[in-house]
Amino acid sequence: MVLKQPFLEAIIAYCRQGILPLHTPGHKQGAGIAAGFKDAFERWGLQLDIDPPVLPSGESWVAPTALLTAAQAMAADLFGAAETFFLTNGTSAGIQAMFLAAGKQGKVVLPRQVHTSVISALIISDCTPIFVKPRGTSSDLPDSRLDPDELRFVLSATDGIRAVFTQNPSYYGFAADLRPIAQIAHEYQVPLLVDEAHGPHFSFSADLPQAALQAGADLVAQSTHKLLTSLTGSSMLHVSRAYRHLDLGRCVDLVQSTSPSFLLLASLEAAVFQLAEVGEQLVEQVLSLATAFRERVKDLPGITILGDEEIQAWGYPDYDRTKLVLDFSGLGLTGLEAAAILRQEYQIQTEMADFRRVLAVLGPGDTEEGIIRLEQALRLMAAKYYQGRKLPDPPALPGFSELAMTPREAFFAAAAEVPLAQAAGMVAAEIIAPYPPGIPVVIPGEIITREQIQYLEELAAYGFNIAGTTGGVPRRLRVVI
Repeated sequence: MVLKQPFLEAIIAYCRQGILPLHTPGHKQGAGIAAGFKDAFERWGLQLDIDPPVLPSGESWVAPTALLTAAQAMAADLFGAAETFFLTNGTSAGIQAMFLAAGKQGKVVLPRQVHTSVISALIISDCTPIFVKPRGTSSDLPDSRLDPDELRFVLSATDGIRAVFTQNPSYYGFAADLRPIAQIAHEYQVPLLVDEAHGPHFSFSADLPQAALQAGADLVAQSTHKLLTSLTGSSMLHVSRAYRHLDLGRCVDLVQSTSPSFLLLASLEAAVFQLAEVGEQLVEQVLSLATAFRERVKDLPGITILGDEEIQAWGYPDYDRTKLVLDFSGLGLTGLEAAAILRQEYQIQTEMADFRRVLAVLGPGDTEEGIIRLEQALRLMAAKYYQGRKLPDPPALPGFSELAMTPREAFFAAAAEVPLAQAAGMVAAEIIAPYPPGIPVVIPGEIITREQIQYLEELAAYGFNIAGTTGGVPRRLRVVI
């Protein structure tokens, strides 16, 4: 009997197809990874996958801190932190650690439209969320900005707030101005925590949005693998000098494996040394590719690449120009349809798609040949599909719902599954999120609304994947009983 290995086979099949990877991680299947790490991996392969007991000098089983001291110190210097921690459980571990350290089981002010990992951090840390309404001017795009005036009001009117949290930039690369948010948080003597998963490269170019630490943030988690060159699952957590006293290392240990992947740690170390040597050059190369591509496709009929005009209309002061947000509605194609065409007909895999748009992510492993290939595909699509078909307006994101319990209370409460159609008015006991971008429609503790149910049904009609289900819309929801 031959045992099939569908997961491994799917990865191998992807590699064999010669697909252009316009998605994370930033090293793009090794093309942009640090030379020293690449040489070692090609020479030693799986022999590099070792476990802590083999380390010299009596190193810790939990984390090889002595060996990583120089690299973590260099990372702190490069990113403007007082201290930096390497993570092998992704940025989610960094978010969990910052909530554990700074939240201290108290209240945290944050926007409702945050990544699902943030809701998980609330559950793990036992923090009470004080959600603020989004500022959004685009009805179908999640918005994780904090309004300075509203933040000041909440901080002045609410006792027991331990921290302020926000997510910046968005998955699409749209960036808020964090400086007034940091200033207000510090006026009330609480730290500003930032999920900067999609902005680890901001520190290396003045042509990108200001990095969170430079804007005054105190704890910042970054996905080094997404837009820089470490391996998937490797991230960093930075802390400012003002909040170094939090002893963040203890909380990091709680959310990290006691058998960390040495490959991930070595790739972080290699990425740091690469950034120290040529970081600005690497990011400038990516920006040059993005600028050239934007110029090439700016006049394509039916396809719009989001730029200054659209970003300013939505009220964002800046955006990441290395993220190519392509709107296909002028061709009468949804983003999901356009992404499928790019993959099936042109062997180009993008990062994500929504109702109207496709997101292509450039990183240090991308080349001029790649952007020319994407341009050619878009020209062929414009010629084939530009027929004046109109798309209906995308469904608007559901409005602000009420929390009846904290996410942790609801997650651990007695619960049962009920049909989706009957869930309105009940308290959710699970996270339901379209993924990507992973912004929950429903979170534990929230009173489920008919608007949320209708939105989930509309997502299913468009063909979105919804995390927590086996595909399509969940037919049943887990609710508190």
